Amino acid sequence: MNLAVPLGGKTAQRRENAPPERAFGPYEVLSEGGTAGGAVVVFNSLGNPPQRMNAWEMRGQLMSAVPDWQVISVRDQSRSWFNADPPALKNLADWLAARVAQRPGPRVVTLGSSVGAFGALLFARLLKADTCIALSPQVAVGRSLTEGCDHRWNGFLPPDADMLHPVVAPAAGCVHHVLFPAYDLLDVWQASLLSPEQAFFYARLTEEHNCAAELKSQGVLGPFIADCIHRPREPSSVPAAPPVRFNFGGRSVKSLLRSIKEGAAAGRSFADWSREVQVEPPYDMLFFPYWCHARGDALAQDEVAGLSDGQLLSMLRRFPSQKLAEIVKARRSAHHERPDPSKGWLTTWRAWRADAGTLGTVLSSGWNSIERWGVWSLGMVSELSLPAMLVPETHYRLRLSVRPPPASDGVGLRVVLRVGPEICATETFSFSDRHDVVLAFKTPATASATVGVTASVERTVCPLLDHPVYSDLRACGFGLEAVSIGVR
Repeated sequence: MNLAVPLGGKTAQRRENAPPERAFGPYEVLSEGGTAGGAVVVFNSLGNPPQRMNAWEMRGQLMSAVPDWQVISVRDQSRSWFNADPPALKNLADWLAARVAQRPGPRVVTLGSSVGAFGALLFARLLKADTCIALSPQVAVGRSLTEGCDHRWNGFLPPDADMLHPVVAPAAGCVHHVLFPAYDLLDVWQASLLSPEQAFFYARLTEEHNCAAELKSQGVLGPFIADCIHRPREPSSVPAAPPVRFNFGGRSVKSLLRSIKEGAAAGRSFADWSREVQVEPPYDMLFFPYWCHARGDALAQDEVAGLSDGQLLSMLRRFPSQKLAEIVKARRSAHHERPDPSKGWLTTWRAWRADAGTLGTVLSSGWNSIERWGVWSLGMVSELSLPAMLVPETHYRLRLSVRPPPASDGVGLRVVLRVGPEICATETFSFSDRHDVVLAFKTPATASATVGVTASVERTVCPLLDHPVYSDLRACGFGLEAVSIGVR
């Protein structure tokens, strides 16, 4: 099959759900021949248990990235991180080596996300690949290696004694491109097991483990893959700012996570712990969710009082617990009390789930997909349209509960408020230590049912805009958790 054929609609659906060409025990493969390029071997991620892996991942993106290349897809139905059935694994490796030897071009690339990245790293050595692209990789999965740190996948893995590959090492002579979420300490730790001398690192400004899905949703996964493939000896233009430390205060992430459990069990405060281990702001907040998780049922509501609603919900999603659920429920009940004009705020729009919430009803343009905590701005100008029956010639105030850009130094938020066609207020706010932006305004003499808000990020220098295709818009934009209108 010629990969130059456009991938879309039912054709894409058939190809991504096609039956495997071969199976070696639990390992299934599907290959399509290119006409001029090299070979790329893409490994599936874990998928959504308990469902089987059905779709072959990233084939559509590879169509745009390397249209003439041979594409070989591999999935591990045992979900063992390629540690099940040693004879079958050897047969798979031999078959892949023979298949890539028939490629029309000289290059061999391995690619994968999460467990697929583990496979990409492993087979980069076995196939003597030129380039390996690992998205949110697991590097160490053996329990003896991850004890006290990363237990996310233990339910899928065989005992250490039965593991062929408890850890993967970079392949000699292969250029590695590693993309990982900068706000997930476990993924930071896994990435830190590879040294900068062995790989180019790209920090994604998110806590979402599935970086591939986020890149895909922004339409840049294919270009990112193409960039890594076509410029194999240089770093990709996906920016890695702000820099992410692999060591904090001279200590590794793994040792700090162990220290968190000891400190939480001893009843110490998070502030005392962070001072002792010399983890300074803002990096200390990367550890705070793990501290709360270690506190367990002893976690008190006042310990998380400084977190926004979105941060609290995100923590609950990553670390589900009965105690944290009770705290979230109590805060939600407080937010949904009957509006009291004497307290100042008349109406509040917010998001509670990724697919619902009143915040989604007032987003006009310039916004990304809504998430559990709220929404990120998209681009440099974002607009809101608020249905609000306001009394003419009356003083009100608008509050935007915002999440500052990760690199917020020298960044401002310019807000323009309109009631009907008339501009009623314009002001620029600094993001420094600010999570609520309040703008006072007076309604015009003519009543209007709509309040329009335009918010734009202002900064003197935004280095990420040097690479507009690959720029992480969250680094230049801001997060919006809630909008309120009230009396003055």
